[in-house]
Amino acid sequence: YLSMALPAWINVSDATFLPVLSAIEKKYATQRVVQEAVTSALGGREEQYLASMNPSDLLKNNLNTTIGKRQRKEMNPIYVVETNEVDNRTRGLKLFRSICATCHGADGKGIQDLAPPLKGSEYIDGSMKRLAAIILHGVSGPITVNGTLYRLNNEMPALLHNKDISDQDIADIIRFTQNAFAKQGKNISAADVKLMRDKKPAGTGVFTEKQLLETDFDK
Repeated sequence: YLSMALPAWINVSDATFLPVLSAIEKKYATQRVVQEAVTSALGGREEQYLASMNPSDLLKNNLNTTIGKRQRKEMNPIYVVETNEVDNRTRGLKLFRSICATCHGADGKGIQDLAPPLKGSEYIDGSMKRLAAIILHGVSGPITVNGTLYRLNNEMPALLHNKDISDQDIADIIRFTQNAFAKQGKNISAADVKLMRDKKPAGTGVFTEKQLLETDFDK
């Protein structure tokens, strides 16, 4: 709040509000957040404040750093607004949350009678192409994960015909699962995901556990 309110006050009158700012600064001389708010509020008046207000050591250091960076035409971190870049990890996280977490849980521990856990799963720790095929074509029937048999009545939905989900999207989902749940993270390319589109299981087109175990996905 201070970093938003103080500049408006100071812009009304330096003579009136610099002493007020100095009083605030000295009252909270050891509180870094307050000192950074004061630094931000000055917005170009750092040298004036240094010369006239006898700032505390913490603020003096902030102001000298700010002045030096401005002279070198560098950005001051306290003025920089950062945005989170979306990369293949954050895309995978967003996709996982919107597509997979509903059944497998945001923590990958699975949901009772709905989907098995991902953490500790041999399907997460095994072949990445098999994992891509599972995501593309889905899974039906009972399945054993980490020694436990899950008798699920529902099918894992296939993403094969979802035109909004690209091969790169699936590669990003897999990368996220590898970062979040795998014992040792592996990778897969969008090109390898594309190859798994043609790895259609016989019968209903949805994998059974038997087919998953008997198919060589890396051949």
